[in-house]
Amino acid sequence: MEIERKFLVAKKPDVSGLHGAEIRQWYLSYKPERRVRLIDGTYFLTEKSGSGISREEKERELAKEEAKRLLEGCTEKPVEKTRYRIPLGDYTAEYDVYTGENEGLFALEIEFPTVEEALSFEPPSWFGKDVTEDVYYKNSSISKRINGRE
Repeated sequence: MEIERKFLVAKKPDVSGLHGAEIRQWYLSYKPERRVRLIDGTYFLTEKSGSGISREEKERELAKEEAKRLLEGCTEKPVEKTRYRIPLGDYTAEYDVYTGENEGLFALEIEFPTVEEALSFEPPSWFGKDVTEDVYYKNSSISKRINGRE
């Protein structure tokens, strides 16, 4: 189970000194949501279902050969971004700086242990609009747009 909220960015945070993980993700299907994700040289297969603040999520690491097999024949352009992990009290904000065809988009995601904590979270002033329920900002929707599927 993944419990998370997503926000746009009102003021870009200072990420100097933080490692930026390079992420590329290819969608194999949208319903159910299946993607191969490459993070700093390591591949993962992720499956998500549901919508909103709480979704089912399964993820496992893939051997490079298995990832290549899954991506054979995949003509989808990947969603590309650099992710910075910013400590935020008891939580960690994942600050995504989109690159490639989505350059100029910045988003923040925070995972929570419970729905109650997620709902009671008060974002700091540098966070922008809460887009948790806005499908336009889901990575799968971003992938559909750059691949001409919307």
